Amino acid sequence: MYYTALLEVLRKGGLYHCTTLPSFRRIRNAGFLLPNVGQIAPSFTQSPNSYANEFKAVALFDFSSPREDELVKANKDGNWQRIFVRQNDREPMTVALRIDVRSIAGKLIPNSIGRERSRRDRAEGRPGKTFVRFLEVWHPGRVPVSAVTGYVLVYTNDLNVFEVVDDGRVKVSYLAQVRRRYQRMRREEMDSGRWAANVMKPLRGKSGPSGHGGPE
Repeated sequence: MYYTALLEVLRKGGLYHCTTLPSFRRIRNAGFLLPNVGQIAPSFTQSPNSYANEFKAVALFDFSSPREDELVKANKDGNWQRIFVRQNDREPMTVALRIDVRSIAGKLIPNSIGRERSRRDRAEGRPGKTFVRFLEVWHPGRVPVSAVTGYVLVYTNDLNVFEVVDDGRVKVSYLAQVRRRYQRMRREEMDSGRWAANVMKPLRGKSGPSGHGGPE
């Protein structure tokens, strides 16, 4: 299994919700995350055909609970990496909100429900909805921003480049500053001809003292 520096960080605990900076601004202003049932443009093109949409729930990702063999399967699918890859070229950064599971305990729809529903859909001749095996769970209702304990800011061109922010109340202006840095990195890669969809490669890396991932 390829264990990237990012995955090591995510395995430390908490649930994660991934979004863009513009969407996060709306979340911060509203004071909570809401299930997206069509009121705003989805961050992922597959979202309208997802179990999150069908359940009318907020999609969250649990990296700490799955067994090692389940993570291997999720890594083989490539699905856990796609969580951090925007489906358009406009966004250089994914904002992963780290959520305290205790604040929403007892209200989550487990991943096993999605797997069971997917098997039943296929058995009955229907195409299954999209979801991330073993990792995705769902919260049917609002998730208050007070439950956010920190962020992982991921460069969408290279999942070994990220920054960890352990302050759930950090100013949005700081997140915007990191996004501008990633945007400059992207421009430099494009100008030098190094632009490539390397985010889906099985990369290894180690986190430096600043919380950034880097190549071994």
